[in-house]
Amino acid sequence: MADPLLILVVEDDYQIRILIARHLEEQGYRLALANDATVGATILRAVHPSLLIADVGLRGGNGDDLAKLARAMNIPTLLISGHPLAIEQHEGGTVPFLHKPFRLSELVQKVEELLGKLP
Repeated sequence: MADPLLILVVEDDYQIRILIARHLEEQGYRLALANDATVGATILRAVHPSLLIADVGLRGGNGDDLAKLARAMNIPTLLISGHPLAIEQHEGGTVPFLHKPFRLSELVQKVEELLGKLP
């Protein structure tokens, strides 16, 4: 049996980061967590996860920068944000996006789509 897929979550809000991590772990995924863009980029380079989930607004950089790095590494990315300007800029863009608040079922559906588990 293959190891569970690794997802990197970069989110500066502790409660949201833990909520996402716990829910995805319940779905059978392994998680790596970071609370800012600098740490997120370091982990991204070190572990080459199957998927990156990143908040758009982060300390030490932003989710867009992480998405560019992930794209260069052929790692699918899901950006998240609750900021109205970020929502306006990212919805319908080239990088998949969820705006906060979102349902955990929506998150799982996007994760499975990005990992090729759904048609």
